[in-house]
Amino acid sequence: MQKITSVEKTIAEGKLYEGYLPRLATVKNYHHDIAVYPYPAPAGTLASNYLIQPRVTTSTGEHASFLVKNGNQTEFKSKSRCWIQNEFEKSFTCQTIQVKSKKYSYQTNRVLIQVSDESTG
Repeated sequence: MQKITSVEKTIAEGKLYEGYLPRLATVKNYHHDIAVYPYPAPAGTLASNYLIQPRVTTSTGEHASFLVKNGNQTEFKSKSRCWIQNEFEKSFTCQTIQVKSKKYSYQTNRVLIQVSDESTG
């Protein structure tokens, strides 16, 4: 079976990078590089909740800022219908949203994502 995967590595403009790229997934302990294509990222596109921390609020009042921490292993749980809001200071183009669960959860698969670019302040 052949599987093509990719990885991103962001390097600050004008900086020399002499490290290794992040390790890609292997299949049956096999990995082969096809190509590496460096390209400049468009200005203003390097936004991530790991770089730009949003204000996290919930309808339950529970503290949930741990949800946007890189490497977080803590889950947010609620026994009733609720919402989680990530509020960013300014608008940006969001390309990916990940909802992770430690195990299969029917409720996790029912997440409704809503987006607004309205200012609250």
